[in-house]
Amino acid sequence: MNLEQVNSLLLSSSKLYCNLDTKISKHFYMGLEEKDKFKQFLYFFLCIERYTHHVFKKIEHDKSCKNLVNIPVRLEESALNFLVEQQQESKNLAQRFHWCSILVWEGVVDEDIKRFKELKRIRDRISHGEDVQESELPVYIARELALKLLSYSQF
Repeated sequence: MNLEQVNSLLLSSSKLYCNLDTKISKHFYMGLEEKDKFKQFLYFFLCIERYTHHVFKKIEHDKSCKNLVNIPVRLEESALNFLVEQQQESKNLAQRFHWCSILVWEGVVDEDIKRFKELKRIRDRISHGEDVQESELPVYIARELALKLLSYSQF
């Protein structure tokens, strides 16, 4: 790398560092440091989960709903209220992940949503006591998705 590339990386990393929540980023760090694949997977997933809830709580629901759909003038008030209620009533992780992907994380694509669903399916299997083989754990995918989401860290 040349000096300009190194400088650019340092500047962007220091900006990212200032915006990261320590409670969330510690799980990512713990995943990086962990040797056990089960723990790695769970730490990266926990990072995704906590960050999703964190971002969702910061969304300005009124503003985001107005920009999301073309509401007819005749239903401007009631339709907007309905959309805001739908958004605010999103309690589970999958719903919130979708809302954050639609409204905040501009680089998240359909493939990322599919990856998230698969990661969640595996995490749910683990948390419900099902046997999951270490070889089945997509640790790399969980790490990459967590890293991608953290790169949007403006909240």
